[in-house]
Amino acid sequence: MLLLPKSGLGRFLLLLIIISTLSYMVLNIVSFAGTPWITTNVENIQFGLSKVCDKSTNGSCNQWSDRVYNTNTTRNAFSRGKPSYIRTSQALEIISLIFCVFAAALIIIGIINLDGLPYIFMFLGSAAFLIVAMVFLSATLGVMSVQGRSNRISAFLDWAWWNGMVGLITTIICFFALTALIFDMKSSPVNRQIPKLKRKPKQTDIFVAQ
Repeated sequence: MLLLPKSGLGRFLLLLIIISTLSYMVLNIVSFAGTPWITTNVENIQFGLSKVCDKSTNGSCNQWSDRVYNTNTTRNAFSRGKPSYIRTSQALEIISLIFCVFAAALIIIGIINLDGLPYIFMFLGSAAFLIVAMVFLSATLGVMSVQGRSNRISAFLDWAWWNGMVGLITTIICFFALTALIFDMKSSPVNRQIPKLKRKPKQTDIFVAQ
């Protein structure tokens, strides 16, 4: 049995939750896989959480796991291999994605009312997971923004970083929509579920013969 609020606000919030959940999942995955988080025109390189690319050789890219790079530009830029802040950002982003997946799973279970589980517990658990995901995602964006551009001339944030920022915003929207829907379902007289009255056992009249 699907969760269908009767109030207009409740239906809007439920629709917003569904849209924002799909959005933050797609945006965060694309941001994690996207290469150009940081771009610098002086060194002619682009790099993100997964790859580092050399713009001077028609976009030749290498995984961060590769210790040796094919071009002089990337070898000079990252002569010591994968920087420590890349390892930190990768770990933070992966943890954020895991909690986002858990939150999305609880939202789905709460909406379809799987096995009769109360939606309020599913939504509260999802909101808690989203808080953790937002913390780790914010840390990822902050580390890449500060340390990724430090000591680099004319380095700027590219589309994959901004894609992650939009993913963070949609995650925040989903969190507030969840909390607002819980409040609306509990406070609105239209959505409030009235418990069924227990039927009293039928009394039988006893006639005493005189």
